[in-house]
Amino acid sequence: MNSSTLTIGDAHAGTPGLNGEQTQHERCWVCGASRADGLRLKFSKDADGTVLTEFGCPERYAGYPGVLHGGMVTTLLDAAMTHSLFALHEVAMTADLHVRFRAPVRVNTTATIRAWQVRTRGAMEEVCAELWQEGELRVSARGKFIRTRIPGQGNVYHLNPQPSVQANLSKQDP
Repeated sequence: MNSSTLTIGDAHAGTPGLNGEQTQHERCWVCGASRADGLRLKFSKDADGTVLTEFGCPERYAGYPGVLHGGMVTTLLDAAMTHSLFALHEVAMTADLHVRFRAPVRVNTTATIRAWQVRTRGAMEEVCAELWQEGELRVSARGKFIRTRIPGQGNVYHLNPQPSVQANLSKQDP
């Protein structure tokens, strides 16, 4: 697998802002470096643009005995989808999320989570994610993410907007 460390949204590197300043995603419970109680996951970007991470599925996150809690699984997929957009220099928040549980995700067994962008429609991004464990697809998700103002980040919608995107985003500003 050809992959590179994803510096966009990475817990230690921060996210390059519109003017080159660093806007941190460090408060995120999943990937944030400043969250002692968080997961501190690191994401990488594969050659085809897919974003990947691994999670050991510790037993403390179990719902039923031996099975990772569904809320934790959904959190992992949501975070991976968010990072797939960070990899495209997009900043967006979840608007709609559908998760299909195909098989139980076992605790104490490493899972690979992957996500990728499917399409863009206006300010809406459609993204997919999968969780694999022991060579089996256990959970899949499809979500819609919308570029929006991030509290404390001013008018940041897009990290490095293309001219056409910037023109559309400017129309959304009050």
